[in-house]
Amino acid sequence: MNSPLQITLRDAPRSDALATRIREQAARLERLFADIVSCRVSIKGHGGTIGAFTVQIDLQVPGEEIVTVGVNADAHLAVREAFGHAARQLQKYAQRLRGYKHSLTGAV
Repeated sequence: MNSPLQITLRDAPRSDALATRIREQAARLERLFADIVSCRVSIKGHGGTIGAFTVQIDLQVPGEEIVTVGVNADAHLAVREAFGHAARQLQKYAQRLRGYKHSLTGAV
């Protein structure tokens, strides 16, 4: 990923496998939209409660911030959920951006 990636853990154990998965998913987002300015991923553990992990992704793109959340008892599944939401929001943003550019050129 060319844009800055920041991973923050709060009350969650450090895991190289999870960090690798996050980097892979962030790279996937960048393949969807190359102009991501920054990507911040926050993982919060909830100590044995249902929905034990909350993963929040803050994507900064030109002119907008995309924020998504995934919650699951398994940190890897929470990451997958949050990145899935982020990918869908990023695709919608890219479509709006393409529509805006087309309207400027007069194309339909």
